Amino acid sequence: MLRMEIHPGHGDEFERVWQEIGRRIAAQPGNLCQSLARSADEDDVYYVVTDWVDAPSFHRFEHSEEHVDNRRRLAPFRSGGEMRLSQTLCLLPGSPRGSGRRAGRGSRQASAVTGTPFVSLEQGPWTGPMNRAHGPDP
Repeated sequence: MLRMEIHPGHGDEFERVWQEIGRRIAAQPGNLCQSLARSADEDDVYYVVTDWVDAPSFHRFEHSEEHVDNRRRLAPFRSGGEMRLSQTLCLLPGSPRGSGRRAGRGSRQASAVTGTPFVSLEQGPWTGPMNRAHGPDP
């Protein structure tokens, strides 16, 4: 998880740029998803989580020119932050939009969760931040 502190007054523009970058990252081989969350109790603080099939897929991306360009585009907004690395051990999908029904295999939510065989208690998707210089050994 990446905690990003944004310069005051730049949240709307940061969110727009991050979404553009997020769409590009979503097209990368091995990327499962990424999310952007705004802190509910700290002004100008955001959290980024990006999930990858495995560490090698993430490392290929993080050493790419596209990643360098993404960091360059986000740099003007950032005033600080920190990051943590993790490996998902178990992912339990909820009902889409609280409908009480489980998503079918054809939906994006289900394909990222139930349509992939690697989500288990023993080994799950590798979660890394968007701007990590290096991660754990694969």
